[in-house]
Parts: sequence; C-alpha cells; structure tokens
Amino acid sequence: MVLDGFAEGKTKFTNIARQSGYWTWNINYRNILAKITQDYLGWDGDRNKIFYSFIDEFSSLADKYLDFENWYVSSMIEKFILNEKVNILFIHNCSKELSESIQKLYENCYNIVITNKDIEDDCNYCKTLNCTSDNYNDEVIKTLNIITNKKE
Repeated sequence: MVLDGFAEGKTKFTNIARQSGYWTWNINYRNILAKITQDYLGWDGDRNKIFYSFIDEFSSLADKYLDFENWYVSSMIEKFILNEKVNILFIHNCSKELSESIQKLYENCYNIVITNKDIEDDCNYCKTLNCTSDNYNDEVIKTLNIITNKKE
C-alpha cells in the first residue's frame, strides 16, 4: 500500500493497522539515504531545512545514476512477498511514477492519501481519508478490511 499525505495521519493509520491485528512493514527509501547521511556524512540528526534540501538532492542523484527508489522499493516488495507473517507493506514517499508502476504489477496494491481537512476524493488515489474526522479510525479499519479481504 502506497501511503501519502499528512505525516501524523499516516502514523495514526499504520498504528491503527497494528492495533487491529495486522502485521505491517513500513518502508521509505529516503530513510535509507538519511541513515547513510548520518553514518557516513556527519549529519547530526537535526531534520531542518538544510537536511531536507540535501536529502532531496541526494535522492535525485541516487535515482538518476542508480535508479535507487525503484531498486529499493522493488527489493522490499520481494521480501514482503516471501514473508508469510506480514499482512501489509506500507510504502511512504513513493514517486507517482513508481506508485503507478507498482499498481499495474500488483493488483492488490492501493494508494491512499491522508489529509488533515475535508477535501474531495483525489482521483490520483484509490482512497482519500481525513485524519481529523470523527470517524477516521472506523474509516481506516473499514479500508484495511476491504484491502485485505478481511470479513468484519
């Protein structure tokens, strides 16, 4: 599942999934680049404007010369498929192109955007959820049950 949008809402979504009994993995190729930056390039851990600017450029270079995002996400999908315990793979910060490619390859891949306000459904996503709505938890559980074919 490609999960985009409001960070706090995405965290809440993945926590609801775990609390509902789903075994999940969260991946974000940019976190690998941040780890390299911290371990080998002297980053102090402060996620400030300079850090995000650097990660944007680092990501662009890694994708341009190594097709890094595609390689990383593809390798994690392969591991996910081989792991019988994990129910849901959450892919964060996935490019639109890769998201579309994954959805063409895997019929059970969905992309969801989490917002913090009421908006019309975004036609680029399978589902749009507002994490500030009163029924957000119920909507997440309903969405997870549909996606995983779990009977309520």
